[in-house]
Amino acid sequence: MVPMDGEFPSENVVEHFPVTVEDLISRVFEMVMTDVNNQRGVSPTEKGKMTVLELYKKGIFNVRGTIDLVAKEMGISRYTVYNYIRQAKIEAGGEM
Repeated sequence: MVPMDGEFPSENVVEHFPVTVEDLISRVFEMVMTDVNNQRGVSPTEKGKMTVLELYKKGIFNVRGTIDLVAKEMGISRYTVYNYIRQAKIEAGGEM
């Protein structure tokens, strides 16, 4: 699409599309982790809960196999992820 003034933007826009489901999960996880890790004065446990809450809000846990991948990336058990999801559902106002 050519802008009205005929000038093209000087910046090159690079788009990355995930090739696999694992790639999609990994990219969303990295985005969320970056946002959560930028918060100061928050305990590691709370950061874990915040991470799972944000992933839950983004619907990432609707993808099969995500819980195991997130647990591995966070270095926690899948049961801990399930507990955090349960808490996220309560905080988000969703039903179990």
